[in-house]
Amino acid sequence: MTATITAPSSVQHLHRPRGAQHTPPVNAATKQRNWGVIAFMAALHVLAVVALLPQFWSLTAVATLVVLYWLTACLGVTIGYHRLLSHRAFRVPHWLERFFATCGALSCQHGPIDWVGLHRHHHKFSDTEPDHHNSHRGFWWSHMGWMFRDIPAMGAVPRLTGDLAADPYYRWLNTYFLVLQLPLAGLLFWIGTVTGAGGWALVLWGIPPAPGARVSRHLAGELRHPPLGLRAARQRRRLPQQPLGGRGDLR
Repeated sequence: MTATITAPSSVQHLHRPRGAQHTPPVNAATKQRNWGVIAFMAALHVLAVVALLPQFWSLTAVATLVVLYWLTACLGVTIGYHRLLSHRAFRVPHWLERFFATCGALSCQHGPIDWVGLHRHHHKFSDTEPDHHNSHRGFWWSHMGWMFRDIPAMGAVPRLTGDLAADPYYRWLNTYFLVLQLPLAGLLFWIGTVTGAGGWALVLWGIPPAPGARVSRHLAGELRHPPLGLRAARQRRRLPQQPLGGRGDLR
């Protein structure tokens, strides 16, 4: 049996798009599949397998994966998207904040506005029906399945990200984050050609395998932590409640 927990009435309006008077509960099975995300993830996994072929293997290629994983997952997502932009846990000069956000955009986990909006929404509704990765819907849905469906939580993003939407660079990054893979691929190809490691080898090891490595690290981390419901409750208590400015006010 799947548990259903209702979100507090004082914040239920946040998961609805602006202008919507009522949004009925939507079962996960009835949500439309997001074929763009499905095709993208399938392509990444196919290319990651191709990277394992002997002609693309080298220590330089593996080192490229490690460096880009650290740059995009550790600096970009963990520090940038999560602690800095979503929770405002610390402050840095604006140019450095933009650097972390750019590293996060290179992770292919979406642009900063949508990533932060969905994460703040998750903290507001942790493990309740509006939560787009509600753990009560099961391990698969809460970790992967929700990404392959159109989720109502996207309608709440503008309400929760006014602080980021005020920055034109973040608006551009949110729209064109995938475009950043093109200059990155060009740089990797050039380095691989110059060093003799192979241009396509560095491209294949530097871009497709990194998202899979981030997912594996995330899943391993979840298995080490307390049950998701308990962890979500603790996180909700730790979420800063200070105003974030404009439509980004979480109160």
